[in-house]
Amino acid sequence: MSSNFEWRIAEQDRTRVLALAGALETPPIIAHLLLLRGVDAPDKARAYLYPSLKQLSDPFAMTDMRAAVDRITRARDHGEHVLVFGDYDVDGISAIAIMTSALERFGVARHSHDMPHRIEDGYGLYPARIDAAKEEGVALIITVDNGIAAHDAANRARALGVDLIVTDHHAIEGELPAALAIINPKRGPETHPAAQLCGAGVAFKLACALNGSTNDLDIAALGTVADVVPLQGENRAIVALGLRHMAKHQRIGLAKLAETAGLDLKDISSENIGF
Repeated sequence: MSSNFEWRIAEQDRTRVLALAGALETPPIIAHLLLLRGVDAPDKARAYLYPSLKQLSDPFAMTDMRAAVDRITRARDHGEHVLVFGDYDVDGISAIAIMTSALERFGVARHSHDMPHRIEDGYGLYPARIDAAKEEGVALIITVDNGIAAHDAANRARALGVDLIVTDHHAIEGELPAALAIINPKRGPETHPAAQLCGAGVAFKLACALNGSTNDLDIAALGTVADVVPLQGENRAIVALGLRHMAKHQRIGLAKLAETAGLDLKDISSENIGF
C-alpha cells in the first residue's frame, strides 16, 4: 500500500547532542529529542527526565495565597460554612474534588460544593448563586477553575457580606473582580514554573498551602491532562507524579472510571486520560 506521507528527520547539532548525551549518560537520540524540546542543559534535562516533588514551587509564592489561607483558617476556627464553586468540565470537577478534600483535611467542618448547570446557568459564578449561598448561610465562597471574570457575582457577594476567594487559571482581561483573594498563575511572571497550571493545578497549590502535603496528586494529574495545558514546568511534574500515584493507590472513583473506559489504572498513561 502506497503512502503520501514522507518522514523527515529533524536536523541536529551533532556536537551539542553528543555533549548532552555524555553529560546525561544517555543515548544520543534521547539528547536529540531533549534539544528539540528546548531542554538544552544537563540540569534542565535531569529535571525533565526525572520529575520529583522538589520541582513543585512554594505555593505561598503565588499572589494572594497567604490571604486565602488566613481567611480559610478563620472559617475553620469560627465554624463558618464554606462553598466550593467549580465548573462542569473534567478540570473543574477535579478542582472541586481537590478543594473539598483539602478543606476536610484542614478541619473545615461545614463545607459544600456546587457547579453551574451547563444549559440553565452557563459558565462561572453568577449573582443568583450568591443570593442562594447567602440564604444557605454561606460565609465564604471559593471558586475553582472559574471566577476571574465574575465581576457581577463578586460585587453581589461583597454587597451581601459574603467573602470570595477566586482560584482560576484563565486569562485576565481588564480589572480583577472584587474578591478578598485572587489566586491565578497568570498574575505572576510567564517564566514561573507554575505559570501554566490548570484549574485543578491551582486548587492543588491552595491545598498544599493549607495542609503542607501533596495529597490528591492523582486528581491534579487528571485535570491537568484533560484540560490540555502544556506539560511543561510544574505541569509535567504534577502529571508524572500523579500518574504514579494513580497507579499505586487505585482511588476507587478513578478505578471505576477506568473500568468503565476499559482501562487498568496500573497501566494508566496521559494518552489514556486525554483520549
